[in-house]
Amino acid sequence: MSTVEVKSAFEGVREVEVGPLLKSMVLAVKPLAVWTDHPRARWSSRVQSVHENSGAWWVTIPVDTLGRTFLETSRNAGTEDFFFSVQVPTDFLFFKATLRRLEDSIAQFRVKIPVYKAQRRLSLRVPFIESEAPRASFQAATKDGVKILDAVISNVSAGGVGFLIHSAQSDSGLKSAIQSGVKLDHFRFSIGDKTFTLQANIIHVSRLSRGLTPYSLKIGAEWINASEEDLEWISRFAVETSVRFLGGV
Repeated sequence: MSTVEVKSAFEGVREVEVGPLLKSMVLAVKPLAVWTDHPRARWSSRVQSVHENSGAWWVTIPVDTLGRTFLETSRNAGTEDFFFSVQVPTDFLFFKATLRRLEDSIAQFRVKIPVYKAQRRLSLRVPFIESEAPRASFQAATKDGVKILDAVISNVSAGGVGFLIHSAQSDSGLKSAIQSGVKLDHFRFSIGDKTFTLQANIIHVSRLSRGLTPYSLKIGAEWINASEEDLEWISRFAVETSVRFLGGV
């Protein structure tokens, strides 16, 4: 069985059976995204079929008018290699493929090894280094009343957010306010060129042994009542940022 190297931003590099991995794209839970950097353009479609021939893997996708314009314009600009990303039932895949055939209703691409798997989850998560991480603020009901608290975002996805809270001293009131099941109102943060104000429900809280201050909490929360538009924007940001994070597919 032929294999393909799969690189995960969070799990290291390992080999898996290429057939089941690539063939699972026909079961994608969201449209296949196809894009180029030069010219910078994007198009969405679906995977019609995946097959192996003489040791190479080929992906066939249906082409509409928009897709044909996108592919022809890119090819006329000298682009033959395209970036692909797709969310399958258990993984999020990135790869590069070369356009080899363009007909009236289909386009056929040859997959370039390696294929990159970002992580095994339904919502792709973008991690941040704390020194460069976005800052956030939110409302929390403490024993002293409702307070506006500051946080440092450690990761974000269309599913939720991970963040850190640093306090100057151990605060039992803060700890009681920040616990599993608590709803956070007006969670405000900026990523890319967009600012969000969302609601989130805390899923887990843990005390950090390290931190810039004596008392640090690590929190994970999921979005609630977020609009489809906001979630789609965060999801697209996660895809584009992760491709750069992985170092060029």
